[in-house]
Amino acid sequence: MKKIKALGAAAAVAVASISLVACGGGGSSTAGTYHLTEMTQSGVTMTLAEINEMYSQLGMEEEIDVVLEMKADGTFTISDPSGMIGMEDVQGTWTEDGANITLTSDGEDIGATLADGVLTLADEESGISMSFAQ
Repeated sequence: MKKIKALGAAAAVAVASISLVACGGGGSSTAGTYHLTEMTQSGVTMTLAEINEMYSQLGMEEEIDVVLEMKADGTFTISDPSGMIGMEDVQGTWTEDGANITLTSDGEDIGATLADGVLTLADEESGISMSFAQ
């Protein structure tokens, strides 16, 4: 959960600095590659398009792209191929019970749900949630 919180904190810091205002699922339909579409922190939700638009207005040509790869072997990786957030890859395992999914990294769990092709990770303690779509 610390790494998931760090990812969310890193994305939130990036957004805040710009706006001043992110064991086994074998055979599951959950497996796939998802891209960050929106993030909520402290009740404020911003889409990735809105975040990237702010970057663009500041003359930054690169766009943020946070990728969540849920592998059929029950492992996952969250990465920042754009390099805009500057996060290290987060790796771990995932399990699923119906629409409820648990991602585990370094012994810490974070809950997620899958609905209509959107995978949402939510940490109630920090108030951060991130939505990823295929």
